[in-house]
Amino acid sequence: MSQITKIIEYADGFDGSRKRDLIEAAHHTAQAAIEGGWMDVRLEYARLKKSIFFLTEVGKSLEAEAITQHETYGKEDNEAAGVKFSIANGAERLNYAEDPTVKELEEKLKERKALVSAAYKSKDPIYDSEGVEIAKVSVTHGKTTLKASII
Repeated sequence: MSQITKIIEYADGFDGSRKRDLIEAAHHTAQAAIEGGWMDVRLEYARLKKSIFFLTEVGKSLEAEAITQHETYGKEDNEAAGVKFSIANGAERLNYAEDPTVKELEEKLKERKALVSAAYKSKDPIYDSEGVEIAKVSVTHGKTTLKASII
């Protein structure tokens, strides 16, 4: 049995715990594993990613029936294993593309972004259709992460 399987079983024992208790226990467990050297962290991280993927897919398969049961039981029984349930309906979204003005502005914005991108990559100045030089913008970088793809 992998260490991750043991950790998942350990987490399942937190039925009545609050979210902050789970977070604290998770951080403590991870720190103990790193400092204690009792697991190959990269191997167990890989197993964790696979477990998360698997459990997410199981959750997707169970969700429709869970919604049906939630609606059947009603608001009186909206909690199980320390998890509170509520229904969240999908948000309404306006279809802006149906408005010709919005559509035209979005196309212009797309073109402008392409010019800004070209100006950033170019050593020479780039000009728009009105002869105005496109300024070179700064770049922000996202958080560095370890990508883990299931093969």
